Amino acid sequence: MNQVVNSQTLLFLTCIEIGIIMGMFYDLIRIFRKIIPHPNWLIQVEDTLYWVSGALIGFAILYMHNYGKIRFFVFLGMLLGGVFYLCTFSIIFMKFATWLIDLMKQIIDYILHILGIPIKWIIHLIKIPLKAFQRLLLRLNTYRRRQTKKLSRKIYYQKSDVRSQLKYSKTK
Repeated sequence: MNQVVNSQTLLFLTCIEIGIIMGMFYDLIRIFRKIIPHPNWLIQVEDTLYWVSGALIGFAILYMHNYGKIRFFVFLGMLLGGVFYLCTFSIIFMKFATWLIDLMKQIIDYILHILGIPIKWIIHLIKIPLKAFQRLLLRLNTYRRRQTKKLSRKIYYQKSDVRSQLKYSKTK
């Protein structure tokens, strides 16, 4: 086979591999987004960085294999590789990754539930004396209010008695 055709065919197959690898990398980004939810602006930044890095990697491979000559079949190979991966292996990989993430979340929730049981008991045991203490404070507060009212009434009556005495003594 002609050397040029052979090298161009290898370049086309390499571009298909690059498309598959870029698809796999994007799936990893999607899995990361499932694990840690992102706001929309951060998703846009991640996607921009993904495409810039993909373009740089594609250009570097193109420069190494084809001395930077841009050919239509290079982009076609990357596109075909990405589409092939996204239509076949990506579906299986994402289903498995989603199942694994859900399983890990359930395991972590169960472990946290098991670890939380003693903490809940400790909090419950602390609440019982706190409630008794709150009731005691309420009783003391009520008692103090009653005593304050009694004292206020006593002072009020004493003042009124003094006023009455003063009025009575002025009239005489």
